[in-house]
Amino acid sequence: MIKQAIIPLAGQGTRLLPLTSVFAKELLPINGKPGIEYILDECIEAGIKEIIFIISKKKKLIKKLKAP
Repeated sequence: MIKQAIIPLAGQGTRLLPLTSVFAKELLPINGKPGIEYILDECIEAGIKEIIFIISKKKKLIKKLKAP
């Protein structure tokens, strides 16, 4: 059984400029909720308990997010 997920979030999002100059691409809404939330929901459904995010230094907004 898979116990851990490693999710790379370190890209710069240059294909989505100018949107990604304000928000990280992972936080852009898809059908009303951030894209990263879909990833987390899938991990939780799969029974994964430990999720590791690999982010760049520039993504300060993601670092500020807290789990409910």
